[in-house]
Amino acid sequence: MATPELDKTAQRASLLAALRTFPVPTISVRQFALLRGVSLPTAYALINSGEVAVQKDGRKVSVLVAPCLEQMGFSLTPPNGLNGEMLNEAAVHSAYAPAIGERGIDYALGL
Repeated sequence: MATPELDKTAQRASLLAALRTFPVPTISVRQFALLRGVSLPTAYALINSGEVAVQKDGRKVSVLVAPCLEQMGFSLTPPNGLNGEMLNEAAVHSAYAPAIGERGIDYALGL
């Protein structure tokens, strides 16, 4: 059985992959907390401090995806993925590795 932390890590990687493959303009504060790996109160503290770009509609707060991903060091475009060509496994793994807490793998060197 998987540990809860592994589950969160897998969820974080899945959310990041989905956002980079099928971009949406905003995400919920709960999704933002998962993506950043912080608690919900910490996510709201980041939002209230102005460190996170948000969109407010009355009481509803949504986090803007593009600035959030850029702030975390991720681009919205997966490597080699939007032009229809085959994705390079090493490039994809290296692009998503930071989201799951790993370093990229250089398959050419076998590291």
